[in-house]
Amino acid sequence: MIQFTIMRSPYAVTLGLMLGVMNIIPYFGSIIGSMIAVFIVWATSGVKSALIVAIMLLITQQIDGNFINPRIMGSSFKISPVLVIIAITIGGAIGGIMGMLFAIPVANVLKTIIEEYLNTKEHQRAQRDKPVDTVENIEEGRT
Repeated sequence: MIQFTIMRSPYAVTLGLMLGVMNIIPYFGSIIGSMIAVFIVWATSGVKSALIVAIMLLITQQIDGNFINPRIMGSSFKISPVLVIIAITIGGAIGGIMGMLFAIPVANVLKTIIEEYLNTKEHQRAQRDKPVDTVENIEEGRT
């Protein structure tokens, strides 16, 4: 919305809200929303303004998509931002938009299952390596 206000677009609020709603759709939502916004700015303010808005939106969307969103999703689910990007990519390849929407919760569940499995194995290994209380160990002070 700030970008459109700077460019003196008469539809700054509407375009900002539209982009915000479209940004909810992973990957393609922001692209489609940006294309619509650039077209509207071109139709109302000219080619030069549309080109400037396109560049500003491209930079903003790249920062948002590659830095801000993965950190927010990673901190709310307590998973790595890299895992967020990988999960969304795999989810999109497998299930399209619905796969992208469910990718992070599924990745979080899988991460939890793997962590529990590894913790259980570690606990079992520690129990197995623990010295057994025998009469000889008790007499020598080794427990």
